[in-house]
Amino acid sequence: MDTIEINDTNYQSFTRLHIVAFSFARGSAMGEPGGITIIDAEGQDYHANYLHGRPRPITTEHLCAVIPVLRRLNFSLLACQSDDAEWETVDLGYGNYLVLNKSISPAFHKAETEAHFTQLGQLYQAWESIVYRLLGK
Repeated sequence: MDTIEINDTNYQSFTRLHIVAFSFARGSAMGEPGGITIIDAEGQDYHANYLHGRPRPITTEHLCAVIPVLRRLNFSLLACQSDDAEWETVDLGYGNYLVLNKSISPAFHKAETEAHFTQLGQLYQAWESIVYRLLGK
C-alpha cells in the first residue's frame, strides 16, 4: 500500500482511523524533524509533518483531530509519556518516539526482545516492520 499524506487540506478524511502505532519526531529530531508516521489496524500507513508538511505543515489542532491521544502525551526535555492507559510510549532515540496501542504492545515488546537490538537507532529503523508483521502484513 502507498503511504497516504495527511495535511491541513485533507485531515478531516482521517479523523476516524483505528490507529495501532505512530511515531512522532520532535522538531530537533534526527531523521525527519516534525515527521509523524501512522499505522492503522489494516496495515495502512499515513504520514504527516507539523513542521515541513506539503502543501503546508499540519496544525496541532488538526493533527490532534487525527490522533486524539496526542493531547494526552507529556513531553519533557528528554522523555515522552502517555497519560492514556490505552497507549504506551517507547523512546526510539535522537528525539523520536513511538506510541503503541496496548492491543499490540506486549507482542511488539516480545518481538523487540527477540531481535536483540544492541545499538540506539536499531529500533527506530525496525519498528514499522515489526508492527506490519504483528498485523500479518
